[in-house]
Amino acid sequence: MKKFKKILATILAVIFCFNVSITPTYAADFTSSTTSDFPLAGTSEIVTIDGTNYKYDYYMENGLRKIDVTNINTNTVEKVAYDPATSTMYLNGSIVSAKPELPIAPYSIGTTADGWEILSKETHKISWGEGISAAALAAMIGAALGFVGGAGVIGAIGMAGLSVIAAGSVGGTVYVELHMYTAPFVQPQYRYMWTFTPSTGEVYGPYYTHV
Repeated sequence: MKKFKKILATILAVIFCFNVSITPTYAADFTSSTTSDFPLAGTSEIVTIDGTNYKYDYYMENGLRKIDVTNINTNTVEKVAYDPATSTMYLNGSIVSAKPELPIAPYSIGTTADGWEILSKETHKISWGEGISAAALAAMIGAALGFVGGAGVIGAIGMAGLSVIAAGSVGGTVYVELHMYTAPFVQPQYRYMWTFTPSTGEVYGPYYTHV
């Protein structure tokens, strides 16, 4: 009987430990990240494009996500700013975006083919005039996404693709989803899936960024 009680106590203790360890982690911080947070703020990076060095400086100012793109060879600067509160994009002070078509929903709204929950969907439309540089276009896409910088966009789409988009279209759509994957006894995993579709209709992506 004593042996039985000892085994029972051990089993209950193990069950109690598992109950504590699998307390759900809510995704509130992640579901707001595409609308308010800018994890790149305070950082910078240098990208070489066709022999030209560009420096990307990321920062927040007056609630705006800001990216300064400096052509180090010529010392010229293109300024990108994005207001996540109103979904407004600026390029060198001019408005170049519309509001997102799909609002964030802080709850599951479907499942991907590989078993991730879809927590949110967003669409951002951006536009630009003739003569925009591929480096500035990468910054605009990155500012809309909020979690990928110019170098990340260039790495995903490719410099050749961005150059074609900048020269052959005057706008495009950034689409992003936030996904969550859960399994017993482990912390949830999160990732973003995003695509870019220029006004000419080609779809670049999907690309995945894990957070």
